[in-house]
Amino acid sequence: MKRILLLTVIMVAFICSGDAFAQSYRPKKKGKKILPTATFGVKAGLNVEQMRGDKAIDTNFKLGAVGGIFLSVSKKHMGGRVEALVKTVRYSTKNSSYVHIRTTSLDIPFLYEYTFFDRLKVMAGPQLTAIISAKRANGMDVKNNFKNCDFSAVLGADVDLPLRLTVGVRIIQGFVNINNTLPSSRWRNSSAQLTVGFRLVKM
Repeated sequence: MKRILLLTVIMVAFICSGDAFAQSYRPKKKGKKILPTATFGVKAGLNVEQMRGDKAIDTNFKLGAVGGIFLSVSKKHMGGRVEALVKTVRYSTKNSSYVHIRTTSLDIPFLYEYTFFDRLKVMAGPQLTAIISAKRANGMDVKNNFKNCDFSAVLGADVDLPLRLTVGVRIIQGFVNINNTLPSSRWRNSSAQLTVGFRLVKM
């Protein structure tokens, strides 16, 4: 967790210092001002998540799905992005018998973007997660076993392809103990996502 947070800070500092250096040596051109551009699109893909904590939790990575919408606003090389993504995750306990719990959550990341070579976008920032539902395989509602919100750090990259397609990958590290049953047992999420997006509108 500390390594991911440190990597995020270093990446943002490197991007900001690099842009400041480039701006100081870039000749000023007279003409029209460059206006920000906004890109709206949809994305979907795979979510691979791991729950780490007490020994009662299966810590193997679990495969799920993720999908939603994104809005990116940028000017020259820098910009910001906000997304609304719904993801599914299946957790398992390891007590006397396995109990499988499937959760559905809403992720809202707020990301800083920096563009290289007009196609590669590197991004980092915080993410808020709200659990929508949590049910056992028999349909029993166990949402109260989880805290309603999680806070994470995100580090990732997107590549813009022809035909308005985008391929993205990111890693996410949660900081909040989402166990709402026993305060002494800590459950924290780590995940990776691989997505394909489609840029609907660019203004």
